[in-house]
Amino acid sequence: MGPPKFKFADLDKLMVVHQALRSVSEMVRGRLKDAFDEGNKDGKATFKGDVTTSAVAVNYVRAKGCVALPSCVSATEAGAVMGVTEWKLRGDEMEILEKAAAAYESMS
Repeated sequence: MGPPKFKFADLDKLMVVHQALRSVSEMVRGRLKDAFDEGNKDGKATFKGDVTTSAVAVNYVRAKGCVALPSCVSATEAGAVMGVTEWKLRGDEMEILEKAAAAYESMS
């Protein structure tokens, strides 16, 4: 099995980033659901949008002007990756992630 790849102390420093990603994913999910509900006044469709922390991370990279190339091993994963192109992070969401990145950098 070998020695662990990561030390808990190193992973613990990343909690601030993970918590920010989780918080932003909930914000985006709520925002997208509200927009869906507004366009679905007849109630015939159901909201199935899941905004993962990985999707937020990919959108953060895109917002910074870079191209993220996540690996996909299934059609489901590929669909999820393509789904991140259907929305963008807002300024307040970017600010949360920027603060988390700065906090992480100050710990390193």
